[in-house]
Amino acid sequence: MLVIAPPYLMAYHDFMSSTKMFGWLILPGVSLALLAIPSMGQDQLFPFTTNTDSISGNPVNGSNVTIVAPSVTPSSFSYLTNENTITITRYIGIDSAVTIPDMINGLPVTTIGNDAFIDCSRLTSVTIGDGVTSIGSNAFADCTSLNSVLIGNGVRSIRDWTFHNCTSLSRVTIGKSVTYIGEVAFAQCSSLTSVSIPDNVKAIGIGAFSSCSRLVSVSIGNGVISIGHWAFYNCTRLSNLTIPDSVTSIGYKAFLDCSDLTRVTIGSSVKSIGDWAFSGCTSLSSVYYRGNTPQLGKFVFYNDPNLKLPNQNF
Repeated sequence: MLVIAPPYLMAYHDFMSSTKMFGWLILPGVSLALLAIPSMGQDQLFPFTTNTDSISGNPVNGSNVTIVAPSVTPSSFSYLTNENTITITRYIGIDSAVTIPDMINGLPVTTIGNDAFIDCSRLTSVTIGDGVTSIGSNAFADCTSLNSVLIGNGVRSIRDWTFHNCTSLSRVTIGKSVTYIGEVAFAQCSSLTSVSIPDNVKAIGIGAFSSCSRLVSVSIGNGVISIGHWAFYNCTRLSNLTIPDSVTSIGYKAFLDCSDLTRVTIGSSVKSIGDWAFSGCTSLSSVYYRGNTPQLGKFVFYNDPNLKLPNQNF
């Protein structure tokens, strides 16, 4: 099988007929290119155009040709090679919509390093494939135009401050392999309206979603064990909350000043709720425990004028 790989391809299209595979490529700044493909023991030249759904010339005999192309070229990134894998250290491209390539120079991209996209104001969307396993601290912090993020299923952790202050971020998909959401990871993402935390996540870090001022709904996965201090502090539009049975602890000021929060259901495994955890939730009117009443810290429900002290179990 012949593989035509980066960095030579900018984009590609292919289709299969009943007997042959056709393909054509787009080269940056080139409207017509000739591609030599060794096939059946000889080189053949094929003209390719950028604005047509057909090609002229003799097609490649057989179907064992694979055309491989990333959405961006390796020149869009600074990167390091470590043990035959690639770590992206800095984005230097011009595209606003970026898909992290699976390969650079024939090596798999596994890591997005610390600060790799920090303060990239033109970035509007990013797609992270399943080959990436780690996203570094501050990797996308202060990308104020970023509105859509897809995190692939290979990523195991979202580090501290990763998407901090991405004020336009309204859609985020967190991959199912993530086990930890770091400190302040999505803090001040003030356009985020909903988030679903997968079941594989074990811990939500300190301030992870704090001051997400438009966050209305959050689904906390059934594998989460701990909710960190300040995790959802000042999420003023959060309205209803269910803490799953997997959670054992809710941190200090975890839901402080969630002023639109009206109802909370607390799972059966929660053993402790930290000081001030639900203080300042001025709309809170009902709290239900699925199990025994946990150990309550100081001022857990302080300044919640509509709430009678919780004493219900079911």
